[in-house]
Amino acid sequence: MNDRYGPEWNGSTPPGLPMASDLRMLPAVDGGWTPAPAKISYWRIASRHKLLLSLCLVGGALLGTMYVILRTPQYSASSTVELVGFNQSFMNMSQVDPQAGTDITTASASNIQTQTRILTSRSMLSRVTERMSLEMTPISSTPTTFFTKLRARIPFGQKEPLEQMKEAVSTAASTASARGVGATRLIEIRCQSPSPEVAANFLNTLAAEHISQSLAMRSSTTQRTSQWMDSQLEEAKARLQAAGEKLRDFVRQSGMDFFPEQSTLADSKMKVLQADLAGIQADRIAKQARWEMAKNTPIDSLPDVLLDPNLQSLKSGIVVLRKEMAQLTATLTPEHYKVQKIQAQITELEQTLDKEKTGLLKRLENDYQEALRREKLLSGAYNAQTHAVGAQADKASQWAMLKRDAEMAQQVYNNLLQQSNQAALIALVPASNIRVVDAAVVDNIPSTPVPVRDIPIGAFLAGGLGYGLLWLRETARRKRLTQIFESPGHTRTILGVPELGVIPSAAVDRPKKLRAPKRGSGTQSMGILAGNGQPALEFATWQDKSSILAESFRQTLTSILRTKPKDRCPVYVITSGGPGEGKTTLSANLAIAMATIGQRVLLIDADVRRARLHSVFGLDNCPGLSDLLTSADSLEGADLNGYLCPTKVDNLRVMTHGLAEVDTPATLFFSPRVKELVTSLREQFDFILLDTAPVLLFPDARLWGKHSDGVVLVVRAGATTREGALAACQRFAEDGVAVLGTILNDWTPKEGSAGQYYYHSYGAYGKK
Repeated sequence: MNDRYGPEWNGSTPPGLPMASDLRMLPAVDGGWTPAPAKISYWRIASRHKLLLSLCLVGGALLGTMYVILRTPQYSASSTVELVGFNQSFMNMSQVDPQAGTDITTASASNIQTQTRILTSRSMLSRVTERMSLEMTPISSTPTTFFTKLRARIPFGQKEPLEQMKEAVSTAASTASARGVGATRLIEIRCQSPSPEVAANFLNTLAAEHISQSLAMRSSTTQRTSQWMDSQLEEAKARLQAAGEKLRDFVRQSGMDFFPEQSTLADSKMKVLQADLAGIQADRIAKQARWEMAKNTPIDSLPDVLLDPNLQSLKSGIVVLRKEMAQLTATLTPEHYKVQKIQAQITELEQTLDKEKTGLLKRLENDYQEALRREKLLSGAYNAQTHAVGAQADKASQWAMLKRDAEMAQQVYNNLLQQSNQAALIALVPASNIRVVDAAVVDNIPSTPVPVRDIPIGAFLAGGLGYGLLWLRETARRKRLTQIFESPGHTRTILGVPELGVIPSAAVDRPKKLRAPKRGSGTQSMGILAGNGQPALEFATWQDKSSILAESFRQTLTSILRTKPKDRCPVYVITSGGPGEGKTTLSANLAIAMATIGQRVLLIDADVRRARLHSVFGLDNCPGLSDLLTSADSLEGADLNGYLCPTKVDNLRVMTHGLAEVDTPATLFFSPRVKELVTSLREQFDFILLDTAPVLLFPDARLWGKHSDGVVLVVRAGATTREGALAACQRFAEDGVAVLGTILNDWTPKEGSAGQYYYHSYGAYGKK
């Protein structure tokens, strides 16, 4: 052990490993628990760097003071205007205003947003700036304060009054903003300027310019509308005259002698013929259906035959006579006169019945032929009347179309005449949708900089920046301790122990190798399948001996065999830092790999809290480890075969966790019977593997380690943290238990890496 950690190690804590008292347990990603450091103490960071944080606060305050002195004061001004909607009912304004009914004439939320953009548009601000430049007056002196006196002593930055005025107007234009006030029709306009008078005058000029522009635009739009209506009025008058002339010419040329608005005699006669034709067609269809049914259906099943009383009476008589005939033939010969008499009556009734049926069919055919002749006659009369009505309908249709054109032209002309008169009056009515509620006033208190606000903010920002840098440094330091293992070789560098093997993820090999075994093969007898119908991972070494997973387990076995003592059977403890890291899967595969090379192997399920090996190998939970440790019988020379369950794998036996129930499983492993049991089992096997509980959660692995030849620590790629693995190694180092090495489990090669190229390029050996 001293050779592993160096001659300076005294047996307490290996160099570079954190103390166990500094660790606590946190939930892991896979549902288990993993060690993590205590939370960062924010107050401790501040107390350890008090001087540095104090210097940051003082430096921030000095920077804030310099900012206040060097920054030109800015004065804010505000004005409030109201967006007023037009009364579209006044003088029927909605009939002639092109923008009537649109959102621009209302005080809706969207129109308020539109007006705010118009108020701060580039064209509007340019017009206000130009107007103020023409009305430019000297700037009055700003209020004198302590900071203004200091600012006045600065030699650079002093400007001429005219230049100050231009800068003040330019600043007001660049900072002008407008926003709606809540759920109201009000719009608040704000700006900043080095001069309070310029800021107030700029906003008042902006509101006045917007009202003036709105009035000019509305007046211009209404005048253009009025002119357009006058031109349309002349065109409508010409169309009206042309439509009237066409109507009069048609009446004279067609010689119409009827009134299209009234129903004519020809129309009435056609409607009567149409109704009669529909009725005779329905009657003909019904009779045709009865006739066709009579032709294609046995006559005895026709409704007319079944419902005819005469036919039913004849059938009933025949039935009665047949009954009498049957009674007489039972005692008399066919030549007897009574029998012949009844036979003659039956023959007569049957002939009468046949004549009635034939007559019924003839009547159905006659009815159909008569209905067909009536339909043809009535259809001819209807077609002749249709041609007569059609000739009148063509003239009526043309007359109605020409009359409609004349009426529409008259209506359009009247509407345009009325709206043209209204537009001429509305053009003279001034209307604006903006009203000034509060005009901007001069405010001599600067809005920025504010010494009582900016100096403390500078101090707190500098202090916060310094504290943030300290916190980031502390976080980075702790992150280095909580990083997870991701690639091969990291465990050797971090833990200082050999890396016995690397087990790739099942996703690398399962699509090609771990598929259901063929019928009749040796692996079929195992009967071990995962929930998705594929072979379980615990039997990758047995069920597909040429797979990449099987090769990786045999590679790991080669590293373990190097540590085997020559004089006795080795006992190896297989454990992990936390649950869900694959120690049971590795234990099963390593045991199978050892057995397949001819070694007598015993696999003990020492994880009594979460025992799985009996279900993995398809065994019953027979007496096992807990029964041996709780029994009072001596283990020296005892026959232990009853506690060793054979498996389908030659040379491999499994000792289950047993049937005895124990409230505190860890107390079993403090028993001196553990040493006796290990001594007895060494004499019967070549290798003994123990699958134990996670070492950071339970003491089982540490207790078994004292009776073993070493511990194999399972590390799961992407899940096990470096700090957790270090803590596990520290536990065994404190107990004086040798850690043979680690196995990196569930490793997935990264895209484009050499490992990925290997797994995709090399399949099972011997396969093409």
